Amino acid sequence: MSGIDFPDAIIAATAIEYNLPLISSDDGFSTIKELDFIFLEKS
Repeated sequence: MSGIDFPDAIIAATAIEYNLPLISSDDGFSTIKELDFIFLEKS
């Protein structure tokens, strides 16, 4: 998981481990193919 900060890596790893989707407006998570990532657009 290169290219993301350590705290974000922990968040992503937790979501992957517990098989949960991650909802965020940080599109950096989209680079992690194992992650069920849902992009939340800011309005």
